[in-house]
Amino acid sequence: MQPHEIIVSPFQIYLAPVGETWSLLDDVPAGNWRLLGTSGKYNYAEDGVTVTHEQTINQIRTLGSTGPVKAARPEEE
Repeated sequence: MQPHEIIVSPFQIYLAPVGETWSLLDDVPAGNWRLLGTSGKYNYAEDGVTVTHEQTINQIRTLGSTGPVKAARPEEE
């Protein structure tokens, strides 16, 4: 897996030293493989996973308008 790949569902990732023997797809890896995280795909709350997008929105109102006519995003993370 390349470091820029995106994983979008519950998953289990195992790490091992270079050259370690691969296990079959449905088998739990043996040897020097270790599970990344505390309990893999079971390490989630009942509410699921929440991802937040931090941002600041400035609403622009013109003279005489009853609501914002434009919005600018000066900052986001």
